[in-house]
Amino acid sequence: MDINNFEEYFDPVILERGKDYYYENKVDHIIQDINGEYKAVITGSDVYSVTARLNSEREIDELTCDCPYDWTDHCKHKAAILYKIRDLIENNGIIKQQENPNGANTQKSLQVILSTVDKDELIRIICDLSDQYPEIEKAIQFRYSVDENEVSQCKTLVTECINKEKYKGFISWSKVGPAVKGAELALERAVQRLEGGFYNQAIDISLVVMPPIVKMIDFSDDSGYISPILNEATEIIKESAQKVSEVESEQRQEELFKKIIKEAKNKRYDGWSEWRHELLKAAVAFCGIKKLRSLLEKLLEQLLENEEPDNWSSDYEIEELKVLQLMLIERFDTEEKAEAFMESNIRFKTFREKAILRALEKEDFTKALQLCEDGIVLNSRLPGLVDMWKRYRYKTCEQMGDIENQKVLARELLMNNNSDFYPIYKGLFPPAEWEREKESLLNELESKDFSSVYRHIIESESETSRILRYCQNHKIEIMNLYEHIIEDYPYEVSELFSSYIEYLSKEAGDRKKYQGVCKVIRKYKKACGSESAKLLIDHLKSQYQRRPAFLEELNKIK
Repeated sequence: MDINNFEEYFDPVILERGKDYYYENKVDHIIQDINGEYKAVITGSDVYSVTARLNSEREIDELTCDCPYDWTDHCKHKAAILYKIRDLIENNGIIKQQENPNGANTQKSLQVILSTVDKDELIRIICDLSDQYPEIEKAIQFRYSVDENEVSQCKTLVTECINKEKYKGFISWSKVGPAVKGAELALERAVQRLEGGFYNQAIDISLVVMPPIVKMIDFSDDSGYISPILNEATEIIKESAQKVSEVESEQRQEELFKKIIKEAKNKRYDGWSEWRHELLKAAVAFCGIKKLRSLLEKLLEQLLENEEPDNWSSDYEIEELKVLQLMLIERFDTEEKAEAFMESNIRFKTFREKAILRALEKEDFTKALQLCEDGIVLNSRLPGLVDMWKRYRYKTCEQMGDIENQKVLARELLMNNNSDFYPIYKGLFPPAEWEREKESLLNELESKDFSSVYRHIIESESETSRILRYCQNHKIEIMNLYEHIIEDYPYEVSELFSSYIEYLSKEAGDRKKYQGVCKVIRKYKKACGSESAKLLIDHLKSQYQRRPAFLEELNKIK
């Protein structure tokens, strides 16, 4: 990734949000050290630390952020710091951290600064900030005061934060973080209660967090905040329910069971059934009490009756509900009954997988293989599941010590582009046999139009002549593979780079694409030297004199 064209590596929506952060001056306290590392604090719905390290070619070697976002490789905070860095570079901005004569960083952390302030001054600072930012006062009061009805207090806090961020009945993506702040604080309190052994309160607090947050899905542009809140709430409820079932009276268990079931039955979870299922899993903890188990079983049957068979989404719901039924059987009934239930629902992935694992545990390899073979036939139109059953088939042969069938199955998985099976397959052969087998394998893969597993093998084995042919058929790959062949084929590498750059230049028509061409030229310079790169740049300048933006980007290459 290059600082000049990092945009192409970001999701467009995330990129736009990062650009907004940059233009809104939310990239604070940015410092740069002598090694090309930039650090910044980015303030949005929360405060996050972001680090970017650039090398001498202005390529981004490292990019990290401590925010919880994990939907794609890069978050909006990373985009924001890169916009800031590029702006500073283009405008010759100089940002240097202060150093003492010994080279130590003299910039003090907030914790160090506050530790030197006396109590009265610290109180004054907090009160002043609270006047400026009322949410600080509310957070401090919630965290350190004791309310006689903390559940009601938590419910109020959650709804107030949500309502505050609504505009015309909707919450935009930039406001979702602040909107769920009350829920985050409430769940912090729930965790405290769980860790302190106050399991009832932990459940009650989590249950008042969930309804407003689930409703919020319908009127907000979520940016990855809502699901984690609901996931944490259900995890607290499940863990607390298990503890309650171990220490509380049947009466108290029944009270909490009914609360959880009442929430799970609510129509707000129609369409968001994953959290309904999690609540029902929590209720299983109380089903050592027969009448409670009977109530849960009846509810599961009712939910199953509402599903339509042979419908993809309904099949998912049916499987999840049947998994809950199995949980009850496994927890409170015999192993024979659990196995019979699995057999009756073997068409579902979860049950087939459990059955295979049980067969392997009992070393019933014949049954395990049959389950795998039947799964391959049953799910023939679902490549992901077919691959899964083939892997279990291999695992079965491995556990049996059947080397010959392992070889057959491992090769079959390789031919389906499962490159992780390459070292496994290679390990099945003695070194004297492997070279011949490798040639046979690569020749067959070549006939399959250079699959990705082929690329993985020739790179792993440093098959330079094959790597060269591969790059000649897939010119873009010279960017990634040149290091493997530059020593043996310097002229061919230069030709491949030049040809690829010529093609990209011809197709480029805007600054972003010109920057992409220049990124490849920088890689070419690194691979083949400054003189080769200079000759090519001069040629491009001559050929594209009427593209001033391209010429400008070419002139930036040092």
